[in-house]
Amino acid sequence: MVGIDHDPTAVEVARENLVVNDLAGQIDLSTRPVADIEETYDIVVANILTHILLSLRDDLLARVRPGGTLLLSGI
Repeated sequence: MVGIDHDPTAVEVARENLVVNDLAGQIDLSTRPVADIEETYDIVVANILTHILLSLRDDLLARVRPGGTLLLSGI
């Protein structure tokens, strides 16, 4: 699993939460851009502002395996 955020503080807090929940090392967390991720996934989830979702549309879709699911939410 991979988790990304543009905010380094959010990534650090997420890492701390992984430790608290005995999940350290099971999720790769980073601030790298979606476009830099080469892997594809069965499920891709993005929870950010609508205009950002729209600007990332192609990059997000490219991360979804054929037959996979893209879940989007935001304000």
